[in-house]
Amino acid sequence: MKPLQCLVLANLVCASSTAFLPHSLLAYFGLSGSNIARFIREINHPYIKFHQYDIESLSDPTEALCNPDSQFRASLPEFPDHLFKRLSVDNNKVSQGRRGWTNAREVLSDILSCKAALDGVEEFEVDIFLHRGEDEWFGEAPTPYDDVLDLFVRFFANAPRLSNLTWVQPSTDGAAAATFEKYFLERNVELPALAEASLGPNMHFLLPGAPHLRKLTSYSKSYGWSTYSMRSLSQQADGPQMSFVRSTSKLKRLEEFGLHATWTPELVAELQQSAGQLVELDMDGDVDGRWTGENLGAMARELNKFKNLRQLGLPHVVHLGFDSGEWPDCGNAYFGASGRVLRRQEEISYISSTEKAAGIIAPLMPNLEKLCIGGECTETTPGKELKWPWTGRLREYMLEEWPRYDGKSGERVTVGYRESEDPQGPVLESWEEDRKWFGGSDGHEEL
Repeated sequence: MKPLQCLVLANLVCASSTAFLPHSLLAYFGLSGSNIARFIREINHPYIKFHQYDIESLSDPTEALCNPDSQFRASLPEFPDHLFKRLSVDNNKVSQGRRGWTNAREVLSDILSCKAALDGVEEFEVDIFLHRGEDEWFGEAPTPYDDVLDLFVRFFANAPRLSNLTWVQPSTDGAAAATFEKYFLERNVELPALAEASLGPNMHFLLPGAPHLRKLTSYSKSYGWSTYSMRSLSQQADGPQMSFVRSTSKLKRLEEFGLHATWTPELVAELQQSAGQLVELDMDGDVDGRWTGENLGAMARELNKFKNLRQLGLPHVVHLGFDSGEWPDCGNAYFGASGRVLRRQEEISYISSTEKAAGIIAPLMPNLEKLCIGGECTETTPGKELKWPWTGRLREYMLEEWPRYDGKSGERVTVGYRESEDPQGPVLESWEEDRKWFGGSDGHEEL
């Protein structure tokens, strides 16, 4: 028999019309739902994708995948050791349109029925979106039902290898998080193997049950506070950011910490009291205006109280309060050859401010080994010059970041901006600017 090259199925209007065909054949051609548990399919593991036909051909695919002693395992290709390493409860994927609590109930129930998943899971993500409103079809309760809470408790109690947890706050009002907190504390939920966690606001109640946590970060995508409100929240003694920081006090093995906040001296001092043993600190968000310019030194002196701190990450200089110039609000200003020059002017201003900020901080933190500002990093050694990716090659660096604009090239060009940049012209807005930053009579010699 020749290999199948073409299959035509006509007039299969309703689901019952396909009943006469083998389920595995339909699944292979994507014409019916899979009989593999949904949470397994959504792992997106290559093994499931590459061997779907073989798996679907079994009378009970899920049993074969979930039961290490299943008689069907022998008929499958070599089984991967880490099939269930990463699991999630997430109804945010494109085109799913699932209700938050309903999805959590279904996924967790399936996971709890799969011994291999419970034994193998090391990384777990919870991202529940609630369809809020009064519509009876789409509106959801603001807080989880008891059976959903119980499923979470049972999952954590039966996942011995769970070492990495990401949990986004279910809703911005905090009611769901408060319900989880009450239920979990009453049942003394513990996460003894947890080494890393990335948590949304109000989810830090999980930390007392994770005494071996080594790395903790805030999950900024889900934070209920935005830039305009971070300042007041950071300064509140009982605010969510201060509470997040204080929750680290029982984590004696914590070495790495990152928080999305408006950083104030009070917040840094609180963190030093709670987790003075930190080795790495990532200060995401922005900093209070009192720390700009000469006052940046006050922050460095406060940070230097962390005796073990070796790596420090700070926000981009625009969030450190440095005056980097006035740039246009309209995106059209960045189009074309003149827009490319403007990009370089901005970049070089940011570079200058980055070096100024580092020049203030590094001398006041002699134990620091690595300093990052806005993602750009330099090693810090007392008495030695700080070397950045652009040090000694500033002109070359600028042209690497923002190459000469060619309106005739294959790059996407906005209508009306087809003029090319002069390849022999200044890199910045004038030869005077080039000489200021790059040195030489024509700007072609690096200082």
